[in-house]
Amino acid sequence: MTTKATQHDYTLDTALPNDIDFIIEKAYFGFHQRYQAGQALLLVWEGSSPDADTETIIWSVGKGWESHDSGKTAVNSKRKGKDRFTIESMAGKLVDRVVNVLKVDLPSRGPMNDASIWEGLGFHMKREVIDYSKPGRPGQILEDRGGKTEHLMPISFLGEKKAGGAATATVQLTPQTTQPDSGLKDRLTKMAKVMERQAFQAAAANIKEVVVDPVLLSEVMDDGPGGFWAKART
Repeated sequence: MTTKATQHDYTLDTALPNDIDFIIEKAYFGFHQRYQAGQALLLVWEGSSPDADTETIIWSVGKGWESHDSGKTAVNSKRKGKDRFTIESMAGKLVDRVVNVLKVDLPSRGPMNDASIWEGLGFHMKREVIDYSKPGRPGQILEDRGGKTEHLMPISFLGEKKAGGAATATVQLTPQTTQPDSGLKDRLTKMAKVMERQAFQAAAANIKEVVVDPVLLSEVMDDGPGGFWAKART
């Protein structure tokens, strides 16, 4: 007797890396041919993953950034004295996620425009939909793609890798002392039942109560049958 397949069995995979651990071995500001033909400065992570053949992850830093010390630091020629990334840039979204959601003490490692603050750190990364869309406003970011793109984002901190050793947690994440509010779970379940998975994940990632709970965030971003979206639809 032929075994019937489920809808999940027909979900297509992507060849892009997703749901991986990544250890940052080297970080610098530089250029990459696959982003704006190598003309825009980027924050570049070089490292390794036990889960995928991924050696480089790049983060846009925005307009006006330059490096005058071989990629060690970046300065903004258009906003002198304000060497902080904007939240619209991928580097800004990265800093916001790591510092404000995962509670990693990056400031103690140096300023955000110093690439070395990332070296030795490990994160679990999942691909998320980044939504820049602003309906009714022309000239928006990624307008030709509906204002949306995908990027690997950290969803949990694996710790700091010491020289010659494994990653060791050096920052204590804020524990979830109580179960998520049942009203929040009901809300997410209703969203999952009417939205496609990626749209659901993008919407849930904008809910503060979700992003401050590392366990719930991981479940929401899980693309597999054990993830929140799949379980809500069974």
